[in-house]
Amino acid sequence: MWLDNASEVDILFYEPYANVIADISQNPNYKPLTIGVFGVWGAGKSTLLKLIKQKIDEKAQKKEKTLCININAWMFEGYEDAKVALMEALLREIKEHKDIPSKVKDGISKLLKKLDLFKLATKAVSVGAPLIASAATGNPVPFMISISTNAEAIGESVKNTANAVQSIRDDYIKTDEVNDENSVVNNVRKFREEFQKALEDDAIENIIVLIDDLDRCQPDRIIETLEAIKLFLSVEKMTFIIAADENVIQYAIRKKYPPIENYTVNLDKEYIEKIIQLPIYIPELSSKDIENYLMFLVVQEYCPKEQFKAF
Repeated sequence: MWLDNASEVDILFYEPYANVIADISQNPNYKPLTIGVFGVWGAGKSTLLKLIKQKIDEKAQKKEKTLCININAWMFEGYEDAKVALMEALLREIKEHKDIPSKVKDGISKLLKKLDLFKLATKAVSVGAPLIASAATGNPVPFMISISTNAEAIGESVKNTANAVQSIRDDYIKTDEVNDENSVVNNVRKFREEFQKALEDDAIENIIVLIDDLDRCQPDRIIETLEAIKLFLSVEKMTFIIAADENVIQYAIRKKYPPIENYTVNLDKEYIEKIIQLPIYIPELSSKDIENYLMFLVVQEYCPKEQFKAF
């Protein structure tokens, strides 16, 4: 039995792909860039991402101006807002990287604080406009009108409402001293600009983000992740390499944006082309490739790692 884990050794012969993708991702003329590594489930996309990271890290050791970050999109499946979760995870990875200059860390820290306002918008949608109005005014009447008339349900709702209102007040509602520059709308509009400004340091030339397991997420989460990359994170010096099954992404797009009657354009393909500038397709394995792969798996069981690499 073999576990479904990415291989440490290139037994699928993906090194040519890894070399090309690593070279393109570090080319400053192609920034910002989003690369799609497309293949069906089990095609070895995770293994290819590992190889790409190895190639990037080897070159980065010589120049020390390239950061390569791994993010698993499936980790954000349980979050209320996958966009904010992805953005926060990426910012924290950048901030905590050992080679990040202090000036860049300061800029990233400010952006992390601004994400609180994005969280407010998410909470507003999930809790409802009446509750937000209650939180802002201190008047519970608008919310009470919309809840159940069952006595037990009312009691539970009031308790939950009180906790939610206090949370919003403590975490998100700003005082009159805060000017319009810190409004939710302004922070959304400025996030991309400030993210790019935070990376304006000669000590950083490339930030390459490898995103795996996107095709394991629910359709809504897939769309949120792609939109976060396109709208907020795709700035100078940034490259995203997304490994996924294109069929799953197309399904998610069709579910979110159903086909329009009498409209011949394929919205799923058009949407992907807007997000992914460079699609790279992993060919399906032939029967001979599968035979060789299974032989290598057996040999790997009985050989030390260095001997197996030589073999």
